[in-house]
Amino acid sequence: MRYILNGGDIQSFIESLFYTIPAVLIALTFHEFAHAYVAYRNGDPTARDLGRMTLNPFAHIDTVGLLCMIVCGFGWAKPVPVNPGNYHSYRKGEITVSLAGVTMNLILAIIGAFAAVTTAIIAMRSNPYSISPVAEKIYNFCYYFMFLNCSLCVFNLIPIYPLDGYHVFEVLLGNRISTNTLVFMHKYGYYILIGLIIVFDVIDFSPIGIAVNAISDWLLNLAAFIINIFA
Repeated sequence: MRYILNGGDIQSFIESLFYTIPAVLIALTFHEFAHAYVAYRNGDPTARDLGRMTLNPFAHIDTVGLLCMIVCGFGWAKPVPVNPGNYHSYRKGEITVSLAGVTMNLILAIIGAFAAVTTAIIAMRSNPYSISPVAEKIYNFCYYFMFLNCSLCVFNLIPIYPLDGYHVFEVLLGNRISTNTLVFMHKYGYYILIGLIIVFDVIDFSPIGIAVNAISDWLLNLAAFIINIFA
């Protein structure tokens, strides 16, 4: 998941901060807002009462997590506090709240793909022989925004605690799994997750990266197909 320091020098990295930081702030903020809003719609006002049902990034951003996201391509925001006991339906609430964040990231990825393709088409039609620096920067932002949100969507669907995918997994299959297994996952899930990230980085192979690249390419092709129909 090294999608920031991919082959660039320090100057390129510093320049990339002008679009990576806004993209990360938007992606994480909307992700956490979606959790809070859907929890509220399910009957739990906890996040709203604590000021987390907002699009203000400062309410959601964890400083260390933000820095790790920008530098390493792996980070986190402050978890949205919820009380499942307030849900109108526990099962429905847990599943919809857990999937709210990744659904929001998928929507943002689609928007990013359409924006990137639109920018590229306009730039090429304006000057097919040379893309302007402004158009290139806009395209880079849109592409990175799409790729980042695809990454967050896929990564958070992994069924390992504390990711969103685990909560869905626990609700759907919890009755078929031993209590000891669930306790083990809650206790060691963080370490398992970090261990997998390190291993994938060392061997330079990541199923997550393959999935993200495939989804990103599909979204770009879909956006190009639809835009060309109406262009």
